[in-house]
Parts: sequence; structure tokens; C-alpha cells
Amino acid sequence: MSPVGHGSGADSTMTGTGSSRLPFFLAIALGLLLVYSAGLLAPQVHAQTTTNQTKISINPTSISGLNYVTGSTITFEVNVTNAPSINSFATSVEYNPKVLQAVAIDYTSSSSYVLGQSASAYIECIDGVSPIGGACTPLDDIGVVTLYATTVGTATKAPTSGPLFNVTFNVVSQGFSDIHFLVAQVVGCNSSGICGQPVTSLSSDGYFSSVDCFTGTLCTPPVPSVSSSPLYPSVVYAGEPVGFNASKSTATNPGATIVSYSWLWGGGEGSNTTSSSSITHVFANIGFHDVTLGITDSYGITAFTSTIMNVLAPLEVFSITPFPSELSIGAGAMGTTYLSIVNLNGISGNVQLTAAAPAGFTTSFNTTTISSSGTAQLNLTASARISPGTYLVNVTGTTSELAQTTMITVTVPVPVSTGDFSISPATPTTVKCTTGSTCNATITITAQNGFSGTVTFTVAASNGLTCNIPSPVTESGTTILSCSAAKRGSYSVSVTGTSGSLSHETGIITYQVVPAPHAHHRLHEHDRDRGICTGTLAGPEDFDGGSTLTTDSIITMMRSGVTTVSAGEDHRCGALDLSHDNDNSDS
Repeated sequence: MSPVGHGSGADSTMTGTGSSRLPFFLAIALGLLLVYSAGLLAPQVHAQTTTNQTKISINPTSISGLNYVTGSTITFEVNVTNAPSINSFATSVEYNPKVLQAVAIDYTSSSSYVLGQSASAYIECIDGVSPIGGACTPLDDIGVVTLYATTVGTATKAPTSGPLFNVTFNVVSQGFSDIHFLVAQVVGCNSSGICGQPVTSLSSDGYFSSVDCFTGTLCTPPVPSVSSSPLYPSVVYAGEPVGFNASKSTATNPGATIVSYSWLWGGGEGSNTTSSSSITHVFANIGFHDVTLGITDSYGITAFTSTIMNVLAPLEVFSITPFPSELSIGAGAMGTTYLSIVNLNGISGNVQLTAAAPAGFTTSFNTTTISSSGTAQLNLTASARISPGTYLVNVTGTTSELAQTTMITVTVPVPVSTGDFSISPATPTTVKCTTGSTCNATITITAQNGFSGTVTFTVAASNGLTCNIPSPVTESGTTILSCSAAKRGSYSVSVTGTSGSLSHETGIITYQVVPAPHAHHRLHEHDRDRGICTGTLAGPEDFDGGSTLTTDSIITMMRSGVTTVSAGEDHRCGALDLSHDNDNSDS
């Protein structure tokens, strides 16, 4: 939270957003008269004085003394320092009417006044009454002095410092009065003499004291300090709770404590007084609110601080709620939920609905457009092959200003099968295979009596036979068992299919594994002089055809490591066997 103001003797920043086409005093007057919402008076926030920063202050800071009895007269001056070239100002100060009574405002009797003796007042009010017969502002009441003044066709030279005006008071009783700024603003002019830009400025309050707080010590004002949440100067919205905290306020009189906190909310929203330093307020009315905090110490001495809060029309607000928010949808099934859209505040257009669902779901609305408030139906369909688990579906409602998202939880249960299935081959089966090769057997699942589950498989095989795990089958279908062996022999394997509590086993599948084929060649003598031999192929049944081999061919085979033969020293062909073995382990 950040400070928004200090009371007597402390500095407060005041800013503005006036129009360049109207004299500032007139713009403010019109704005104040029109529900104080023209936006010309900006928030007042606590700030530290910096070099060359414009400051509007009460001078002297205090007038104190036990000699100020009833009937005495005092004068406070309103000064400006370090201002640029200006041609207008707007001020309102409040005081304690039980102690003081304002009797006169002077802004032209002396050439020392900043705007000179030709200045004109467009708003001049004391205790809610205008001595010049004009209108007063909504801030004006008993205990308030207001002066908005300007010069026509002229402007001061920068830097501008000096008195803006004087206020004379009669003392009506002994006591204490804070002299507190409600408005403190000057209007700047550029080098071309064009005026109308409000100048960010600090304000500093003063006070009058004619009462003894402790054995001859004149009473001094406590120092109010207030912060708000959301952080000021951020604007707030009507209907939005705003927290205020004045716990850093301090008492200045000997042994004094802060005993009460009075909050005036402005904008016709009344006031609250409490002994607690914290309070929450909900602004109902749109516009600028002059929020004033008055703190009172245990001697009865009160000081004030004020700030202007900008209360805007509330944002569009709506809710989106699913009924139900949790669904259980089986694989291949559909579930339905209903979305209630409620206009909580300010929706003038339509709410557009969209759904974001994970893979395996499809969504459909009966309508995607809701006018302000209403109900939409959302259907969610799970695919037949979706895995069991928990899924989240997000539904978003969008207007021109706002997006709201709600979440639906969908559970896909583990399917409960009805019926049964059969697995084949159900009887013993033989698969012929050669060593080193992979040979397949087809496993068939057939659904029975409405079975719709998924069948997974396990394999039990003899040592030396390597088999894969067949892929799962849903409802009915086929899958492949692939096995291989490195050595010849007869191997047994069985496959078990399982779905939930159901389990069935195939008949024994026998893999007959034999060696890979061998090629046998018989060489016959032929054309001895040329060293050419003709080999006639003789071997297993699956080796067809013959070939003609020369001695050179045999030598080439020997060099390539395919086989080893001997053709004789004189290269004459003899009855030699040439064997080509595809499976060395079994040759």
C-alpha cells in the first residue's frame, strides 16, 4: 500500500487534467457543479518536496497562543512557490467552525498578489455562501472557504512565487482548528502564452491553536497518514471493495494517542467514524470522490487529510459454472454437462463459448453464443480406443472485455467386459522354419456375446526359441506371433490372451526348425587340354538347375572363401564333390 496524503504541516501532491479551451477555474466550476466528475481535479497523494516543484501552502504554518481569545482576529495567507507561468488557480480550504469563523477573502488589495490587482473571482464562497452572488461548489459548506480566480489576457512570469490570497478569521472560542486544503491547483501557461495545463503541485496545511494540552503547552495537530488497497493512485471500480489503513497516523501532543478515525467518502456516500485505523469501503457512485480522513487525539485535537479517488464504472463481470463439473465417460461413450452463464455486472453483449479437450475427445455445444445470461449444453464424446484415466476439459467464455474459464474433470474408467472371447489356434499346430529365420504364426481373437474389451498377450516358449509379444487386440481381430531359433530342433510355444478376469490359451504351437539348404556340386571331366570342367548340380530338392564350372571358377571360389576344393596337380577334372554350405554349424 502507498501513502495517499498527510494532514497539517505535511505536503500533498495535487494534479489535474484540465481543458486548454476553457479557463481552468471555469472548467473546475462546471465540473464540480456537474456531480464533481469532470476529471479536472486529480488525486492528491503524499509526496516529498523537491527542488523547483510547485507548492501551495498555508502561511504561516501555525498561529498559536493562549492570548487568542474570543473576538480576536487572525489572517492566514495562501502562498504559491516555484510555479511556472500561470494565469489561474483553484483552492478550497476547510477549518473548524466551532473555533473560527471566516469573514473575508482578499486577493486584489495589494500588488504583491501573484495574479495582480486585476484578478477576477469566478467562484468565491465562505461557509457555502457566495459574497459575489455566484454559485458555490459541492464541497462548500459551513467551515469551507473557496476561491477560484484568474486573469484575462495576462500571465505571470516564471518562476512564480508569492501570495495568492488572504483569509481573515474571527476567533469564536478557544480551541484548535486545522486549516486543511481540499483543493489546491494552479494552471500553467506555455511560452506562447497559451494557458490551460494544470500543474502538478504539493499542498501544505496549517493550523490555529489557542488551547493548552499539557501544563502550558499549546496543542498541536496529529499527523494523519492513510494508504489504500488497491494501491492508490490506481483507479477503483464501483462495487469493488477498497481497503484504507491509517495505522501510520501519529499523535503529537504529550502522552496523546489517536482515539478516532472519521472517514468522509464524498460523492454523497456518507461517512464512518471508528476507533479502528482500518476500514473497507465499497464505492457505489461513479465519478471523483473527495475522500477525507479526520483523526482525533486523546486531547480532542483533530487533523485532516484528503484525496480524490476516481471511481469508474465496473468492468464486465460474469460467471461460468458447469453442472455437473465431473463426468464419468466410458470409451466410445458420450457425457453431457450444462454451463450456466450469469451476468454479474455490466455485460452488454454476448458471451462466446469455446472448449479445449485433450486428444481422444470430441466436443459439441447446442449453442456457442449466450446473450448476457443463459445456459449452454456441452456434449463430450470419448473415442473407443481412449485409455482409462482422468482428463481435464477447459471451457472459456469470452466477451469484448473479459474472458472466464472453468474446468470439467472427465474420468474414463477401466472397461468392464460383458461376454467372452476365444483364441486360436485352439489345437496343436506346427510351423516349419529354418535356422536363423523368423517365422510367423497368426493368433486370432473372436468376440463372443458382446465382448468389447482389449486382449493382451503373454508367451511361454521352449529354451532356444525367441518370440515377440503379439500386439493387443480389441474386440475381434488378428495379431502375429514371430519366433526364431539358431539351431535345428523341435520347439514348443503357447500364447495366453487376457482381458480383465478373462484368460484363454492357444493350443501348443510347434516350431520345426531345420538347417538352411546346402548346395552340392559334382564335377565331371571334360576338355582336359583346356582345363575346363563341367559341374552338374546334385543336391536337395529345392536346388534346381546346373552350372558349368571351370578350373578358374573353382580357384575364384577358393579365393573368396566360399569353399575348398582340389582339382589335381595337372588341373584335370576328377570326380570331386564341391559343397557350398549355407549353415556351417550343421554341415
